[in-house]
Amino acid sequence: MIDKQPETLRLADELDTANVDELIFSDIVERSTAELRRLHEVNADLIDALQFCSGTSYITDAHRVAEEALAKG
Repeated sequence: MIDKQPETLRLADELDTANVDELIFSDIVERSTAELRRLHEVNADLIDALQFCSGTSYITDAHRVAEEALAKG
């Protein structure tokens, strides 16, 4: 099975190889900022889930919250 390259790494590769003129006339900057915002939201959800899991003694609740957070990533 071939894993699809994560969008973040694909955008980083595109930015690495783009010149300034290409960036001005492309949507790479807009796509990159959208991806950064999406990752920030996923990161916040994962932190919330970890905080919940570390504060609960109920394994089933911790498992459910962790699964939900991971599904968003």
